Amino acid sequence: MIIIKQYPKLLYLDHNKWVKLEEVYSKKKNAKISTLIDILKKLIKEEKLRIVANLTNFQETTQRKYGESRMELADFLIELTNGYFFAPYVYLMDVEIRNYFRRKMEIGEVSLRGCGIGKGFGHLMGAVPKAVINSIDPKILEQVNKEAEKHFLKNEFLLGLFEKYNKVDDEEKERYIKEAEIVRQKLLNLPNDLERKKNQINVYFENYFMPKIMKAMLATDISTKEGQIGAIVVATNIPRDLHTYKERHNSMKEFPMMYSELSLTSFRDRDIRRNVKWNDLMDIASLCFPIAYFDFVIAEKYFITLAKQAKLDRLYNTVLLNDLLKLNDLLINI
Repeated sequence: MIIIKQYPKLLYLDHNKWVKLEEVYSKKKNAKISTLIDILKKLIKEEKLRIVANLTNFQETTQRKYGESRMELADFLIELTNGYFFAPYVYLMDVEIRNYFRRKMEIGEVSLRGCGIGKGFGHLMGAVPKAVINSIDPKILEQVNKEAEKHFLKNEFLLGLFEKYNKVDDEEKERYIKEAEIVRQKLLNLPNDLERKKNQINVYFENYFMPKIMKAMLATDISTKEGQIGAIVVATNIPRDLHTYKERHNSMKEFPMMYSELSLTSFRDRDIRRNVKWNDLMDIASLCFPIAYFDFVIAEKYFITLAKQAKLDRLYNTVLLNDLLKLNDLLINI
């Protein structure tokens, strides 16, 4: 499945790449990366490129203990992104699922780049908070919420969110690692890697993939013509009768974000040389959407390697890099 992409080209950087860029931007000690920053700014100004951050970038920046350092990085991030974020991928899965059935119905799909990416708090967190006060006239309340939404769009408001130090609970880290390792150790007890792969695909398909599809489609309004056609398509196209792991594996490729999540998690869990790490949770969650729908993704070597092993770059026509400087040559042709 090839995802058709357009201008502006979209670039996602993981936290370590932001740190590297900001250090050079502040101290001007690396000529090549300074040149890259100039190229990025030029392409952004020409609207040929958009750098989009996400909740993980925000969380990892606010985990910087010292306020001055934290705000320097936050200022740089907001400057280069101009406040553009992509919503957490869990909020976008229903759209991706419905797009699958819209393709089957041969009707227009909803642009995930369009609905998943935007400016301000709403895309950073996945929704804009709204006041609900029964004692206020509904028209006045609507106007209040509209004005508040304008405020949430401002870069000044976003920068204010970075001011608070966000220390991650050590118990939460330990709990995630412990639970992930329990699953991983069960896999490693299987006789070989093929059996581990089959197990992961079948468990994901039955316990996560199919329930997500059913939940999304049960929410469809069948009183509409589109909903009625959709119900027929669902009945004939939901892949619940796929029994072999290969059939299930291939069917999930039609759902780019979910397949990216499965692939990264599966390759990580089957890596016998490496234990689960806390940052894995945020790394996988932050990469699913950009790997599937962006043009360029630059992240840490480990997960870029796993994504390439899973052939996600070929499958979704995305350039996956670990080295910032390799982006220079690619940007020349934009």
